[in-house]
Amino acid sequence: MYIKSKLNIMMIALSALLLASCERCGKPASPPEEAPRDGAIREGAADMENSPAFGAQPSEEQDAREEPFPEGLLYEVVDEKAITIKRYTGIETRVAIPALIDGLPVTIIGEHAFSGKPDLISVIIPSSVTVIGKYAFGDCDNLTNINIPPSVTTIGNEAFRGCESLTSFTIPSSVTSIGEEAFLICYDMTDISVDPQNSAYMSVNGVLFDKAGKTLICCPAGKTGAYTIPSSVTTIMHYAFYECYKLTSVTIPSSVTVIEYWAFSICSGLTHITIPPSVTSIGEWAFFLCYKLTSVDIQSSATAALAIEEMAFRECKGLTSITLPPSVTSLGDGMFIDCASLTNISVDSRNNAYMSADGILFDKTGKILVCCPAGKTGAYTIPSSVTTIGRWAFYKCSGLTSITIPSSITSIADGTFFYCSGLTSVNIPSSVTTIEKQAFGRCESLPSVTIPSSVTAIGDEAFERCENLTSVTLSRHTQVGKDAFPGKVKIQYRD
Repeated sequence: MYIKSKLNIMMIALSALLLASCERCGKPASPPEEAPRDGAIREGAADMENSPAFGAQPSEEQDAREEPFPEGLLYEVVDEKAITIKRYTGIETRVAIPALIDGLPVTIIGEHAFSGKPDLISVIIPSSVTVIGKYAFGDCDNLTNINIPPSVTTIGNEAFRGCESLTSFTIPSSVTSIGEEAFLICYDMTDISVDPQNSAYMSVNGVLFDKAGKTLICCPAGKTGAYTIPSSVTTIMHYAFYECYKLTSVTIPSSVTVIEYWAFSICSGLTHITIPPSVTSIGEWAFFLCYKLTSVDIQSSATAALAIEEMAFRECKGLTSITLPPSVTSLGDGMFIDCASLTNISVDSRNNAYMSADGILFDKTGKILVCCPAGKTGAYTIPSSVTTIGRWAFYKCSGLTSITIPSSITSIADGTFFYCSGLTSVNIPSSVTTIEKQAFGRCESLPSVTIPSSVTAIGDEAFERCENLTSVTLSRHTQVGKDAFPGKVKIQYRD
């Protein structure tokens, strides 16, 4: 008890001395600063007078001190050992991230930490940082200067996505992991360079590859003219050429076996592409919206089968015709939908999986209608051999005026005739039992439709946005989905 009382007396005396001292200098006493609590989000104050020069790598002396602290920099203490930057809410155009906060090293720039800051021009990252999180600098439209110190090992998914003003990027030797879409939509970027000592990545002519040179990871979006992929490459990674709209041609070598999903999507400057016989897989949406593409040469292999996944050539509006070689064995749904100029899909007679009749694609037996090219016009009668119409098979065939469906059809799949805006008449035979979701959606010129009693169910939005549809005849026993018809439609029941 004596020791405790003595300590109390000493603390009171010390407080009195502190108060007297503060009164003498005219400033109120401040309470002792609270130690950082683990997991708490904190905010620092600015000291811009002591900021290092922007655009320069911070010195060791600057890294070792806690100032300057940018106003609006929110952070979190992790395991009482390190700091994660959570969010920057300030308005400065140039920011230097401190190496130390509350005496702890800043090691992580967290997810979305600086994202969506259009006024941000320059960021200095200290050499204490090891991780740049997902979308950390995403959509910093005017960011032109950022340093990646040799301490960083991980660059997260979409870390610099949408940094449209970055013209180049240097990856230090320490980086071992780069996430997906890290440099997507960096329109001005023409060069990604990699330290030669890096063990995971390499760069050739400003294009990013894995260290072995077998996987092409990212071609910067600002690349122009013609580009030839090195002959060491076997895989073109997803989004590798995404929105490289300034490229006019890309030569794919015979070493490539895989073109992953979205690999060349929105390469709107491409006019021709040759797929070498070595390729065994073309991923989903691989050439989506390459709208100037007028020629696709898919070369056949005598030994390897080629699978083309769904939507691979969607909205290649410049294509007028395409030929599938014998090696194509698998096609995904909607592979050529919305190719507005496409009038003919032909298939090599030696192909064992598919065939073509009148420019329309079928499976080899003729029982499945796979795709009607969007440029087809006038009236069309589906052959009586057909038992199945594929999903989106007639998607946006806006030049078709009438469709005759044979009695061999029992179901109309979702989206089959979606956006056939020129369609004025369609007969639905009594063999049909189901009309699925959006099957005739946006058939804007269709004035009326008669649905036979054999149809037991009509899916949601089956005739949605058919703006001129005023009359529908059907059975009271037919189950009708939500918003199957426009609100103004007059329904007449035959029973």
